[in-house]
Amino acid sequence: FSYYDFRVAASQTLVDRHSYHSWKASQSDEQATKLNYQDARDLVIRQTAGFYLDSEAALAEVQSSESRVTTSEALEKLAQDQHANQLATAVDVVRARVQFARDRQSLLVARDNYQTSLLVLARFLGLQPGTPLELAEQLEFKHVELPGLDQAVRAALEARPDYRSLLSQRESLVEQQKASHARYFPTFSLSGDYGALGRNFASMPGIGEIQGTLSITLFDRDRNGEQKQLDSRLQRLNDQMDDLSRGIDQEIRKAALDLESTEQQVTVTQEGLDLAQQELRLAEDRFRNGVTDNIEVVTAQDALASAQDDRITALARHSDARAALTRALGATE
Repeated sequence: FSYYDFRVAASQTLVDRHSYHSWKASQSDEQATKLNYQDARDLVIRQTAGFYLDSEAALAEVQSSESRVTTSEALEKLAQDQHANQLATAVDVVRARVQFARDRQSLLVARDNYQTSLLVLARFLGLQPGTPLELAEQLEFKHVELPGLDQAVRAALEARPDYRSLLSQRESLVEQQKASHARYFPTFSLSGDYGALGRNFASMPGIGEIQGTLSITLFDRDRNGEQKQLDSRLQRLNDQMDDLSRGIDQEIRKAALDLESTEQQVTVTQEGLDLAQQELRLAEDRFRNGVTDNIEVVTAQDALASAQDDRITALARHSDARAALTRALGATE
């Protein structure tokens, strides 16, 4: 005999608290992964800014060295003229030449350091070695208004992706706890099918069924161990959040202190640079008028070089403090 049965079947779970909370936990895990990615981007940006700042400081050193070479060349010419007019000794000429040679040596070192910093920057940017780079900005002072610390800490906790990632992970664990608890809850599902049934294709009446299924878990020993594990992970995560919260607070306060201190350093070093330039002008005038030899000039040149280095260092520290504060506030991008 022949017998044919064609069916289309479908089923749908209507009530399943365990699956629902597991789905919510997966959403939180996905958000945490996205925030971890954003935190990694912020770290890369912060490191890039650091390498760029190193190149800016190296370029500033080159510019300062070039200005010192120009000054030393002019002072050597002055020493030769003074010696020709019998207003200076040969020792003054030799002393000026030595200073000129020292400044040229410093310029060569500064240029090498600058090119090396560009190589490091290009390597970090993923560029091919030897790719020509030109800095879009030069090292300069930019005043930054310090935010209210308490308000800044609260804003940082809402903006920092690393802290928000921990929040999402905690939400995921809470949902997992609910899912674990829901394993004892009943689940209800509907299923059904419809098709044709008969002995020949010419006469096959339609047939179908629909049914509801209620499932209840009576014994689930694994749930106790799962709940303990989730509680332990949640406690550890809470401890991490507390530690990171204190770390963010510390980062912001330290960055604010560094920013205020370095801004004062920039002001002091600018005053020192102005005084060193004035000292050099006065020493040059005294030597030009034959009042003294060029020992005072060479000493003033060394003082000027030191003042220029101090200012570059202060500017670099201030720029780095700005970048650190931006990173601490969670506004790196």
